[in-house]
Amino acid sequence: MYNYWGKADELSWHPLPYHSMDVVAVADQWWAHSPAIRRSFSQETGLSEEQTYAWVMFFIALHDLGKFDVRFQIKNLNLATENYKTSLPAGIRTKDYFHGDEGYKWFVLESEDLYFIDVDYKKQRWLQNWFASVAGHHGSIPTNTEPNLPPFVDESITSKDCLARQSWIQELNRIFLEPAGITFVDIPTKNPPLLLAGFCSVCDWLGSNREYFDFQQKESSLEKYFLSRERNALKALNDFGLLSHIATIGGMEALYPDYTPQNTQTLIDRLSVEQSLIIIEANTGSGKTEASLAYASKLLAASLADNIVFALPTQATANAMLERLEAVAGRIFESNDNIILAHGKRDSNKHFKRMIEKHKQSISLQGDFEAGAQCSEWLSSSRKRAFLGQIAVTTVDQVMLSAIRPLRHYFVRSFGIGKGVLIIDEIHAYDAYMYGILEAVIKQQKQAGGSVILLSATLPAYQKQSLCSAWGTDAVINEKGYPLILQATDDDVHTFALETWDCVQEKTVEIELWKTNDCSISVEQLKRIVKAAQEGAKVGIVCNLVDDAQKYAHRLSEMTSVPVDIFHSRYRYCDRMNKEKAVLDNYSKKSSDRGRILVGTQVIEQSLDIDFDWMISFVCPVDLLFQRMGRLHRHLKQRPESYKKPRCTIVIPNINDADLTEDPKKIYGFHNLIYKNTRVLWRTQYLLEQNNAIKFPEAYRDLIERVYAKDRWENEPESLTKLHEEYETEEWASKWISKGLTQADTYFMDSEGNANALTREGKMNLSVIPVTEDGGVKHFLDGIPVPKPNDKFDRELLSQNSLGVPDSNFWRSVLPKSQDRLHYLSMVKTNEGWRFDYDGGYLLYTQDRGLQKVKK
Repeated sequence: MYNYWGKADELSWHPLPYHSMDVVAVADQWWAHSPAIRRSFSQETGLSEEQTYAWVMFFIALHDLGKFDVRFQIKNLNLATENYKTSLPAGIRTKDYFHGDEGYKWFVLESEDLYFIDVDYKKQRWLQNWFASVAGHHGSIPTNTEPNLPPFVDESITSKDCLARQSWIQELNRIFLEPAGITFVDIPTKNPPLLLAGFCSVCDWLGSNREYFDFQQKESSLEKYFLSRERNALKALNDFGLLSHIATIGGMEALYPDYTPQNTQTLIDRLSVEQSLIIIEANTGSGKTEASLAYASKLLAASLADNIVFALPTQATANAMLERLEAVAGRIFESNDNIILAHGKRDSNKHFKRMIEKHKQSISLQGDFEAGAQCSEWLSSSRKRAFLGQIAVTTVDQVMLSAIRPLRHYFVRSFGIGKGVLIIDEIHAYDAYMYGILEAVIKQQKQAGGSVILLSATLPAYQKQSLCSAWGTDAVINEKGYPLILQATDDDVHTFALETWDCVQEKTVEIELWKTNDCSISVEQLKRIVKAAQEGAKVGIVCNLVDDAQKYAHRLSEMTSVPVDIFHSRYRYCDRMNKEKAVLDNYSKKSSDRGRILVGTQVIEQSLDIDFDWMISFVCPVDLLFQRMGRLHRHLKQRPESYKKPRCTIVIPNINDADLTEDPKKIYGFHNLIYKNTRVLWRTQYLLEQNNAIKFPEAYRDLIERVYAKDRWENEPESLTKLHEEYETEEWASKWISKGLTQADTYFMDSEGNANALTREGKMNLSVIPVTEDGGVKHFLDGIPVPKPNDKFDRELLSQNSLGVPDSNFWRSVLPKSQDRLHYLSMVKTNEGWRFDYDGGYLLYTQDRGLQKVKK
């Protein structure tokens, strides 16, 4: 078996048993230095740490069993010829031989005759399931056991391969299982540990890195070789920032020593420190983020987690969160070098970067299926490598991908999340389709031994019940207190409420309604907005549509010299980062007192620490409206005379009885297409019309529960009730469609397009990349050449220069045909900006306004 190569280049090679032990050395050292990983695996197997270790190392050492096959070995013809001591037929196909899948077939086909003679059929199936997890290290867990014997190959060759496989398994049995006092019949009769596939993949990636594991020929026993590689493995794990060195005892005081806890932060020390699902409900701006980090740090300090994954609704909110996390990272971990923002400009670990650059330039005998190449391709996207950080800041979509089994390497994400604490902000902001996947994420997080913290201003009781059911507890939740922390442990639920409101910031928001037939803002109202800004007010306008935001920003800028800013989602990502920073600078607690106007979309309603004196919002569901109101008077600061009290103006439609009877959807137009739940929009408007002020925090529980109540209101039109029944049926179907994705076994490549299509329902945005062309050569707007479509390592560059537009008839008719799901929009530089002409108008891109439609 030492004559079989596991790694090779054109000049040298590395024996397969040695490569396998390189990977085991990484797993061994990670296991030794991570109590959370040890606990996770042992908790799932139900065995002692010693026996669990034996099984895990045994199977990880077997991960490349499929390389003991002539179809793999012939990828290096000279070595193969020397090994088999015979000439090999030229017709042996190597291109379609995938050693992970084929190794699984050999394990199944040969098991009863060669390896597990005394093991009954049921135990064999469990052994095979464990092996499938490690055999999937190239992206997909194998299930196909249909024989695929090498054709036209002499029996002496296949017999030699079979003997090598048998010898290897018996050798690993001697090294790992026998010292633990177990045999094959002792395999746990349950599914393999959830984290095994991801753990094996990352260990294989590191164990394939020649900077740490150089090629060697057989000089010593396997045991001695293994011991000699432990130091290399430990150095690799430390260099890549994969070992967490906790530097805190955890809690609010440890993380924020100069700060007096408020609101739910005062409850953190009352929570039991154990694997949990935590739901924190508290008013906007009350410090839920700090509370969640304080509890997460307690779990880390108790060795119940290795890392923190912080997920937010959008890229913009993820960017804004990074700075807040960096401020405390050094108090949680001894080093904060491996805090990674998913899809951001922040440089990541230098060793990651060097590995990526190395494999961009190298070609392996194994091609795309060489572990180092797959690792580098995976790491080249910060959206993915974030999950290998000590603190990952990412979007909720990326977290959802960890539970979508059709996606290649989904289990690397689930490994990164499962060994840590998952924090999801704005948990109320997701639809039924997304909840179907998020509930699967919560379920697998519990199975893996990790914890989950969910943050929201408030959640309807039925949603809290659903989330707790996903965790595995069916305790009835009827606590009405607010603010509130709910802790679901193994099989029970505990709630924690404040005894007094002394540390809760109360706020009363004055309500004003602008009613129109078409939900628009009039010229007179725009003049009033301008006047407020001229008097020193910071005015925020939240539109539901990008086109509306661009329209009103343009009109307002023509009416005043006061700065009019705009922020939405239709920017290239690299420009959006700069826009976001400008918004935070101009509307934060420390910004100047000069009046300004910000016209934005939903991107400014969540997790951005910005502050307005007056807000105008278009109609939306009550919980999202409250999120928007959370940007009003967020901080204690000097206000203009007319805006000493927070005021929110809501643009709503006139409603007549005929519309309610005939077609309720028509009342809210495009706004209904966005939010879908017509009854919730109508109920929100009805309550707004009954109140000239809303008092927080009482309104969070009271009004939201009323709007989302299942029972029909007495004064509710029957047409709305019927429409809501149809809506709930569609939501139920959406949820089960998404749940099906978490159980499917058809695989998709982990591309940006597929990833987006899997985590969102219905038509997704079209991905547009504005470019310039010179002689048929495409460049991004800043002059950088566009990478070739098959360049796997520069996909991040494409993402940085892309933007999204609705998948509508208009955009489909205007945009060029897509290439690999990307629409390259060839634009010409003009005095206005970059321009693309079409019949009836043109598209204009500027770094200030984004991509906008202009009619001729």
